[in-house]
Amino acid sequence: MPDSALRFSHLAEALPQMVWTAGADGQADYFNARWQEFTGASEQIRCWDAYLHPEDRDAAFGAWEAALKGGDPFSAEARLRGSEAYRWFLCRAVPVRDGDGAVARWFGSCTDISDIMEARETLARSREQLEALVAQRTAELAQANARLQAEIDQRIATEVQLRHAQKMEVVGQLTGGIAHDFNNLLTIILGNLEAAERRLLPQQGEVAGFLDHSRQGVLRAATLTRRLLAFSRRQPLDPRPVDMNRLVEGMCELLRRTLGPRVEVRMVLDPALWQAEVDAGQLESALLNLAVNARDAMPAGGRLTIETANVHLDEDYAQAHGEVVPGPYAAVCVSDNGEGMSADARSRAFDPFFTTKASGEGAGLGLSQVYGFVKQTGGHIKIYSEVGAGTSVKLYLPKVGGAREAQEEMPGAPGTRRPAVLVVDDEGAVRAHTAGLLEAQGYEVQEAAAAEAALDMLRGGAGVDLLLTDLFLGGGADGRDLADEARRLRPGLRVLYTTAFARHAIVHNGALDAQAPVLTKPFTPLELAGKVRHVLEQPEPRGTALLVEDEPFVAMVARQILEDEGFDVAVASTAGGALSYMERDGAGLVMAVVDLGLPDMPGNELVERLVSRRADLPIMIASGYGRAELQSLFGEHERLALLPKPYDVSALRRALRELGFAAED
Repeated sequence: MPDSALRFSHLAEALPQMVWTAGADGQADYFNARWQEFTGASEQIRCWDAYLHPEDRDAAFGAWEAALKGGDPFSAEARLRGSEAYRWFLCRAVPVRDGDGAVARWFGSCTDISDIMEARETLARSREQLEALVAQRTAELAQANARLQAEIDQRIATEVQLRHAQKMEVVGQLTGGIAHDFNNLLTIILGNLEAAERRLLPQQGEVAGFLDHSRQGVLRAATLTRRLLAFSRRQPLDPRPVDMNRLVEGMCELLRRTLGPRVEVRMVLDPALWQAEVDAGQLESALLNLAVNARDAMPAGGRLTIETANVHLDEDYAQAHGEVVPGPYAAVCVSDNGEGMSADARSRAFDPFFTTKASGEGAGLGLSQVYGFVKQTGGHIKIYSEVGAGTSVKLYLPKVGGAREAQEEMPGAPGTRRPAVLVVDDEGAVRAHTAGLLEAQGYEVQEAAAAEAALDMLRGGAGVDLLLTDLFLGGGADGRDLADEARRLRPGLRVLYTTAFARHAIVHNGALDAQAPVLTKPFTPLELAGKVRHVLEQPEPRGTALLVEDEPFVAMVARQILEDEGFDVAVASTAGGALSYMERDGAGLVMAVVDLGLPDMPGNELVERLVSRRADLPIMIASGYGRAELQSLFGEHERLALLPKPYDVSALRRALRELGFAAED
């Protein structure tokens, strides 16, 4: 062995690293003793890839082949298999060139960097943990900021309510004082007018007419004064236990005559309504005032709904609205589907002499009189209105006795998993209050202030079991449209609507279907928990069935049967309508029921088109033809069931079983 080679051998064996050499072609021809000590190999090898970790082999050999091809230094981090375990090594090699500059040999080394790699992993884990802690703390700070903002909003709202109450009190005191003095003056004037009338001679008939006109003016001024006294809460009242259902029913004919034929009057009365401690005559006057206001808000006619219900106003509601005593109330709500009120009009509605009517059409004392009467009675009044969506005025009158109702135990979250609720409301304080109640009841809660924000959360994969949305969102958004889009994104998503309007008013006005679950504001924690639990515990819907039938009565019967079987039903009276629905929402259909006798297209052609769009769609053929004729038309199709007319529940259930739908219990 030449001296240089001997010196290299001694040097290589003395180094703590694994040292190796390779020919110009990259084939290894020498490993020092460190290699055998680590790998346990008994002899020299030419291929070292067998010792590479499978996950590192491609990267290491790719770098080695690139170095061989370009004649560049080689460097790679890889795990090598030792006699006991894999360890990390930094593998390097440099080319040795001959006199012509060509690569003649490669000298390389492998340095153990396992400790360095472990330190890297520890540092990475620490960084991830730090980032997680920062994210957690950021989220906590954001939640704390949201709570603080909600408290600020609540405090501002309370201060606004307080200032409004103080303003009304001051105006009431001023108005009451003026009204009392004015009453005294009117008494003097009226007494003297009547005395003058008594002393007139028969031939002085013209003067008698003048006096009578003056007396009528005084009586009108007295009526105005009584309204001022009502607003200032200084009118004489005779509160007694009153059955408000009977009172409202007794006013029905009077209201219909007063409002005229263009206004439909509906009454929805709670049979278990508590008695109220109230002056019956003043309540009748207040309801008549509200009804006349509603008529004026519906110049082209419309619908007036009077609804009664038992309500419990809790501490949070009382604190938010001021001058409200928490406790049980018998409530009566007067709702219309008229023009609605702007936010500015709502804020000033109870102010005396404020009116949105033209000059000469109203004194602006109707609502202020109702306000004063309710407050003097110890109750509460609230206006809910949206421009174009109508107005609801709720009167909360003290329950006889006033004792708080026994509270049931607060329900916890149903089941072992915590259901997730997405709360959507454009009123920040209301949204925060609702979310807080749900969190206290064991639900996971997410919040959104607008429809688009809620949809973005659903598109982003947020886990949601129930969408709790206000029916009228800010910016013209509609909670019903939000629910429809949310169900397209999440078929089977449960939806619960909240609204400040009376339930029957929004149903009768067409804002919601009668079957839609609705929670009216204000609600107690107990009412919220019960309604949410009820909606979540409803059986899963079976999906949407498309019913194509041009006979309205047959469609009504078939729809009822299908709904009783657990299906949501979309009805089309023509083939064109069915195809339009299929184009728009066909992906969400689970079945179609098609009548053959359609006005615009033969039913068998419609079936062919439906099948061409969705070959897997189960279709039920309903027809007065015999079964043999139907089978001759459709026998070659799969996923079809024949339903000869007339049919009943049992026949439809048999057809459902043919299509693979199990019968509902």
